[in-house]
Amino acid sequence: MGGQVPNGARVLVISGDDFLAEAIVHALRNDNHVVERTASWRSAERLLPELRPQLLVIDAESEGVDERPVVDRVRIVTDIPLV
Repeated sequence: MGGQVPNGARVLVISGDDFLAEAIVHALRNDNHVVERTASWRSAERLLPELRPQLLVIDAESEGVDERPVVDRVRIVTDIPLV
């Protein structure tokens, strides 16, 4: 599925866990990606059209995330890679 995410890609990290999210954001920014973070799926749904990320990183423990339904909802809107 999907290819490699290009250097400098726009990434949206969805995680309510501050420690985990900051570690992911830090690593991605060190690889020169443009990263935004939100704590819940509900807020991510609002950000997706505006940010148009090239990659989503989703913490399955975040508020509003029920693994399979989130994938299904994302796939209705976009085919970007998910982690």
